[in-house]
Formats: sequence, structure tokens, C-alpha cells
Amino acid sequence: MKRAVHTTLVALMALSVGCSQEGGDGGDAQPSALECRLNSDCPDGEVCDEGACIADEGACAGPECPCASSGDCAAGQACDLRTGACYALECLNSRGCALGEVCAEGLCVTDVTADRDRDGVPDAEDTCPEVENVEQRDLDGDGVGDACDSDDDNDGAPDSVDNCPAVANPSQANSNGEGPGNACDPVVSGVTVRGRLDGAALPGAEVGSARVYLSGLETPQVPAADGAFVFEQALPDGGPFSLRVEWPGFLTASLVATADPNRAEIDVGALRMTPESQDPSAARTLVGEARYSDRASHEGIQARLQLNGLTVALSETDAEGRYAFLASTEPSYTIRLEAAGYEGAALPGAVRWDEAREAFAVDGELLEERAPTVLERATGRLEVRVTLEPGWIPEEQRGVTLTATWDGFDGALYAFRGTLDQDSPLDTCEAGDDNGAAATSRLEGLTLLPGEALIVVASTTATDEGLVSYTLDVEVTAP
Repeated sequence: MKRAVHTTLVALMALSVGCSQEGGDGGDAQPSALECRLNSDCPDGEVCDEGACIADEGACAGPECPCASSGDCAAGQACDLRTGACYALECLNSRGCALGEVCAEGLCVTDVTADRDRDGVPDAEDTCPEVENVEQRDLDGDGVGDACDSDDDNDGAPDSVDNCPAVANPSQANSNGEGPGNACDPVVSGVTVRGRLDGAALPGAEVGSARVYLSGLETPQVPAADGAFVFEQALPDGGPFSLRVEWPGFLTASLVATADPNRAEIDVGALRMTPESQDPSAARTLVGEARYSDRASHEGIQARLQLNGLTVALSETDAEGRYAFLASTEPSYTIRLEAAGYEGAALPGAVRWDEAREAFAVDGELLEERAPTVLERATGRLEVRVTLEPGWIPEEQRGVTLTATWDGFDGALYAFRGTLDQDSPLDTCEAGDDNGAAATSRLEGLTLLPGEALIVVASTTATDEGLVSYTLDVEVTAP
């Protein structure tokens, strides 16, 4: 019985104390200093600031605000009191966020305190969160740092087999087959392209005026004297490429080929050039006439169609002296006429296409209507001295020396052994000038057999075609 009374007294004492705190006397007790702990403890439009609810000056207010509290939003949404807009909740706690993020007001944000590799870069921003990489290098910019990227240059070749792991080179071209690939090899950086221009269709065409262009390069190559050209290590990845050739007097030529990226070079061989005059789509017939001064038949005169000093087409006259070319209507030409034994001649002006009359003209006069160009017989004096080696010199070392002196003569001197039916002369003395200059040539190892003779022939052209023999003053001396 005493225990029950004691319990009742304790309860009454507690009740008495509670009433005393709420009553007017108050005793020594003080009311709590904290009005709030969270923003949710405050009325709408207020926020908790240091334990007190104060007006939220940045909060959205008025009819244009969709929400004033989260209670105004749909399930799974919360109210942004500053914008008055509802937003979808991404998380309820940090377990709902990705690694390196935490949940704050229902949104996942970067956890600036998470740094697994201890390199000072938060995991959510670290390009290699599990591998220390303070500098955060990312060569290929794919978001995976070089320290943990299996393909640093992002060219599709894993670093373990990439012959240039720090330089993107999907083709993995390696022209010399050794060490690093072309993209990072300081010795061999690509496939070399070689070839040769064949301009035989226009004898005398100046190969130095030709230009060869390789796809991908702006600077062309100028061929060597024999037409050869080379682009050193010009194709880093091999594969398809194209060549374009521009050569005055010829049509533009092009070629497409494929280079093996794992070979040092590719030789495209000879590129045969086609004269412009052979392009029927851009050419017209050019007809002229030339005559010998002392013959009834006028065939065999050689006509040269020249562009900027270069011969772009050749023609020969028929018995009536007519010659013809296929020529483009765009440029201005010159025409030169030559024949062995005759003085060369040229038309007096530039030959141009006359659009109004649809024909070629020289200084306004139609070429087909102008008088024939007449070639006069060449005149001059030519002396030749032939010196034989002494008989005491061994036969296999014996030679013949030709000395030619001329004036009023422009051409070449040819020497034959036997008859003029030989395929080519034994030697040639080229003319130096027309003023009595001497030219000397030595025929090494020449032995005249019994019954053979040394035949000397002069020509007004520097070729062995259509040679015309002159009456020569030949002096033969022998010890």
C-alpha cells in the first residue's frame, strides 16, 4: 500500500512542476532560445536563420508562383521556394546517387569530400577516380584520363599494340616496317611516290615547265631533265592518292592509285602526255602553205606549231605544200617551217583564232588565204679535214679526228663508215656559230677496213632525218 501512494505522489509532483513552468510565477526556468531548426519548422515564405524564422526575401510570391510549399507539388516532386517551381526528386538519400555524389534537397550533387585515389580531385570530376592523376591529362579528350585509358590517342588501336600510342593513326602505317609508325617515326614518316613524265608526243617540249601535283600537298614538283619526279615520304597513311600534271602544250593529265602503307615507296611508272592539239573537243583545224624556192613538188617541209617557244605539234607538207594542225582556239601560236638544205622561216606574226570568221589568222589575214611561205636554198662554205692515227698505234686504239670549219651554215656534221645506209652516224660535230668557228670531234677506236671509206655529210638540221649532202672540201691526212 505504501508503494502505490509513493508512485502517486511522484506523478503529482511532476504535474505540479509542469504547471509551475507554464504559470505566471515561473520560478527560475527560462523559455527555449531556438524557434526553429529547419526551414520546414517555419511558416511558408520564411526560412530558418540561426534558430529564428525570418522572411525569405528570395522566395517566389504571388500568383505567378506555381508552388509556395512542397505540399503544392505532385507526388515525387518538391517546391523550390526561390523560383516557385516544382521539380522532380532525384533522390531521398545519398544511396540513390551515383558514386561521388550526395543527396541535397532531393537532388544529386557532387560530393566534394569524396576522393578515392587521394589525388585532390573529387571522384565525380576525376578522369581516373581510382588511379592517382593530379594533372588530369586526357590526350584524346574522351573523358577517360591517360593514366587509366587503354587507348590514349583514341584511334582504335589499344596502347599495348599501337605503334604510335600518343599520336592518332588508325591506319597503323609503318612504311619501313621497323619501330614506330609513320605518324611518329622521325626517320620514315610516309610512303614515297615516284614516276616519270613521257612527253615524246611533242619533241622539244621543255620538261622544266611541267608541274606535278600530289593530292594533299599544295607545292608541286618540277620534273628532272628525264621527266622523273619524286615526292619523298609524302603519304603518311598510304591508301588512295591522285596525281595531276600540268605541262604547257599538253592536256592536263591525272592518275589515281593506291599506296600500300607498309611499303617504303610506290612507282607509278611513265605518264604519257597528250598534246593539246590532239584534243578534238577543244581544237580546230589550222591549215597553212609553204613552198620550196627551187622545186616543183613541195612535200616534206616540216611545220612546227609552237606555244611560248615550245613545239606543241608537228606536221609535214604534202606535194602542194599544205600543212595542217589541230589547235586550241584559246592561245596565240607561232609557226616555224624547216627543211634540210633550206633556210628556216617563220610566219611574221602570232597565229590566233578569229571568232568572227571562224578561222585562224595572222595579223588579221586568214592563214588559208595568205601567200605561201617560201624557203630559200641554204648557201655557205664548209671545209672538213680528216686526220687518221699513225699506223704504229695498235689497231684497237686507233682513231679518226674530224675538224670542220664553216660560215653561212647552221647545222651539224655527221661521219659514217661505209655507206649512208647506216642506222646512225658514228659521231656528230655540232655547229658553234655561223662565223667560221671550228668544231672538232674524235672518233675513238675507229678502224677503216679494206674497201671501206669514211663518209662525211653535212645537214642544216640537228637530226639525222632527211640529210642533204653538200660538196665538201675534204682533206685527208695520215702519217
